[in-house]
Amino acid sequence: MKTPHPGQWRLARIELVNWGTFSGHHAVPVPRDGFLLTGHSGSGKSSLVDAVAAVLTPPEHLRFNVAAAGTGAAEREAGDRDVVSYARGAWRHRTDESTGEVVADHLRSGATWSGILLRYSNGTDALDGTVTLVRLFHLTRGSSTPSTLNVVVRGEVGLLDFERYVRSGPDVAGVTGAWPDATVSERHGPFAAAFTQALGISSEQALVLLHRTQSAKNLGSLDDLFRGHMLDEPGTFELAAQAVGQFADVARAYADIETSRRQIEHLSRLANLTKAYDDGSAAGVRAATLRGSLETFKDAWKLDLARGALAEARAAEERAQHHRQAADTEVDVAANTHQQAVNVLGARGGQALATQADRLQRAGEIAALVRTRRGELTTDLRSVDMTMPETFAEFAALKEKARWELGGVRRWPPARCRRSPAPCPSSRRGSWPPCRPVRSRRSPPGRCPRSPREPSPLSDVLVPPRHST
Repeated sequence: MKTPHPGQWRLARIELVNWGTFSGHHAVPVPRDGFLLTGHSGSGKSSLVDAVAAVLTPPEHLRFNVAAAGTGAAEREAGDRDVVSYARGAWRHRTDESTGEVVADHLRSGATWSGILLRYSNGTDALDGTVTLVRLFHLTRGSSTPSTLNVVVRGEVGLLDFERYVRSGPDVAGVTGAWPDATVSERHGPFAAAFTQALGISSEQALVLLHRTQSAKNLGSLDDLFRGHMLDEPGTFELAAQAVGQFADVARAYADIETSRRQIEHLSRLANLTKAYDDGSAAGVRAATLRGSLETFKDAWKLDLARGALAEARAAEERAQHHRQAADTEVDVAANTHQQAVNVLGARGGQALATQADRLQRAGEIAALVRTRRGELTTDLRSVDMTMPETFAEFAALKEKARWELGGVRRWPPARCRRSPAPCPSSRRGSWPPCRPVRSRRSPPGRCPRSPREPSPLSDVLVPPRHST
């Protein structure tokens, strides 16, 4: 059987591991004569096409699920597809009941790895007639940024041969040691340069064009296919856009000029007002400056006044000190004069004068005591319905009457005192002579020294109690 188009590089085999809903390892042989993908919705057609695009297309131009673009729900879902969602195995979208947000359900939520292998053949039996392209991805639990490893190998290799070098994270040294002639890189740029050279692809634009043709499913005509997805945009389009932009710039400049002219016309009338406003503002600033300096001026003025008052107060204090010293001098002179007078008085009989002064003071005290006793006697006489004598003769008669009442001679019954039931102690044994009036200091005249005194209103009045003085 003749090989169609020998020497032309064509895709011969696709291998997937944990890509989208393709869990585990899957291999898809691609016949050299042609290949058709068909199946119901959700069978994995877009996932397989996106796997090829993920290997060949530069990341900045990569857009997943372009074959389903414009098909309603599939178009909305296409915006949610990326390398992470394919590696995790996102298989459906649902609304979270607790938050109300749309979330994706994943087949592989923990640490996982994913891989894509594209094997190309030129239809010959040469040793270099096969080139294998491999992209490996690794995700840790909870990570949203995959680690990537890209490999270009001349010859046939299987995708599972790389599992040991990616299961715990990309091992560049391990892959390089296993395939020394391979091109190994963590970036897509060196990887794309190596396989485009090996496959005879002239430029990176061919890869972008291939990726665009994958969306030809919904094209209405070949013109749309070639203009929108295959042919580069003519340079005249850019020149036309620049011309339009330049005209737009001219229009904007003209509009700006007109606007400026109208602004000048309207604002010119405000020149005088603006000048008046500026002058007023400057005057306000000066006034504010002066007002701010007012407190300082007031404080300085108060300080000068206080210093003047202080000087006057000190002068007045000095004058007062002078007057006080003069007064102290006069006081000292007067004290010396007084002392001299006292000395002279003592020398000229001043001691006798002091003695007479003491006697006079004592006489005054006695007179005061006599007045007090006279007042008491007047009160006592009134208590017995008697009047106070006015003359010395009346007072002597009153005293004699009182003495008669207290000490008159009386006869008492034989051998007994009138007011004593027992014999008189002063009599001799065996006889009771009548008591004789005895005058003593403690007994009134005519009364027995041992007998109780008979109370008498007049005696109580005229014989006052003895004073200690």
